[in-house]
Amino acid sequence: MHLQTLPPEILSQMIPYLDSVSLLRFCRAVPRLNEYADALYKTSVATSLPLKNIWPNVTLDLLHSASPSILRDIPFSFWDLMNQFGGSTIVSSTLSMHYNFPGILVEELEHKIDRCLSMVSKNVSLIIDHQYPGELRLWANILLRSNKILQTIYYHNHSRKLSAITDISAEMKQSLIDLNPRRLYCAAQDSLLDAMPFVRIFIT
Repeated sequence: MHLQTLPPEILSQMIPYLDSVSLLRFCRAVPRLNEYADALYKTSVATSLPLKNIWPNVTLDLLHSASPSILRDIPFSFWDLMNQFGGSTIVSSTLSMHYNFPGILVEELEHKIDRCLSMVSKNVSLIIDHQYPGELRLWANILLRSNKILQTIYYHNHSRKLSAITDISAEMKQSLIDLNPRRLYCAAQDSLLDAMPFVRIFIT
């Protein structure tokens, strides 16, 4: 069977297993997928990221001043590719860098994140370097509004007071339940492990 005659059902099973370079070549070889090849190239240019860093996951800091402009330059067909074949946007939380900045309001940060999230894939993952106590709750509120599917939380706790997290707060526990990630990466000593008994957990 020629590549060009492959039914969509077969393509949908093949594409998720291709790395970025293989996917680009594959899309070039199948005329009806050429649009996706163009989307991969244009996204690499727009984000200044190599191909390997945009498929199957692309990591973005939604609070970076250039993020709205970068997202506008990413073709819609790239997000269509991500949504059809299981790609995911990894959101790097830098909230702790902004909370103590004079003149910055929480509402402003949330509005900016909401706007940027509306422009990315339906599947998202979250990297949290826990330095702000309300960070998990804030992300829970944002993601619940966005109707995104949270795949993974990569949780790194750098707070001295919470270095062991032996008594996870009720708010943190409820935030994790609301976020409902499919996978959670965290340190072995974190009592986050106890808060999420039904999530696939990986020890870092």
